[in-house]
Formats: sequence, structure tokens, C-alpha cells
Amino acid sequence: MGFITTLMMLFAGTAAVLTTVSIYGVMSYATSRRRREIGVRVALGGTKAHVAALVLNRAALDMALGIMIGGASALALSRIMSSLLYGVTPTDPVAFALIGPVLMTIALAAAFMPVRKALAVDPSEALRHD
Repeated sequence: MGFITTLMMLFAGTAAVLTTVSIYGVMSYATSRRRREIGVRVALGGTKAHVAALVLNRAALDMALGIMIGGASALALSRIMSSLLYGVTPTDPVAFALIGPVLMTIALAAAFMPVRKALAVDPSEALRHD
């Protein structure tokens, strides 16, 4: 494996870690802003599955929108970036097909801790502190 390949793998790994941390931050903030709503839902009989689905659906929706915008942007900029690609065409269908599920997996993994925080919301505490 050459130096450039190793360097690109290092950059890709760093980008994946930064993506995970940033998605975690956004999801954690969004979940904390909805703490009262989650408390009301639990107080009215919402199950842990409903609360988890509430947070995960939001993460999946945001990520799907980001993947669509990013995919369209990548297709639009493929001519400009073609000189920087090695071993693949600018519109490589395998690369475009794999990046969506990989990013969705990263997003759902990053949303795991906010889901745990949402599941731990005590309805009486959420409604008392406002």
C-alpha cells in the first residue's frame, strides 16, 4: 500500500470520526431541546420504543436529506473533481451506492447516546424544570 493510499485512508477515517462526533452533537442538542416533549410523551403513556423511534426517526430523516443533497452535489461537481480521483470514474456507481448506507450507519451509531439520554428522561423532572 502506497503512501498516498495510506494518507487518503487516514483522512477518510478522520472524516468519519468527525462526522460521528458532529452528528452526535447535533442529535444530543436536539434531544435536550425536546426534553419536555419527551417527558410529556412518557407521562401520557409513551413507551421506550416510541421515544427511541422519535429520536432515531429524526436522525434518519436528517441524514437521508443530507445524503440526497450530498449525492446531488457530488454528481454536479464530478467533472471538477475527476482529476483528483484515482482508480474510479467520477460517477462510479459502486461508490455512490455504498456511501449512503455507510453514512446512515454512522448517523445511527452517533444517535445511540442521545437515544439513551431520551430514554432516561424522568417525566416529573422534565415537566418540573422549564
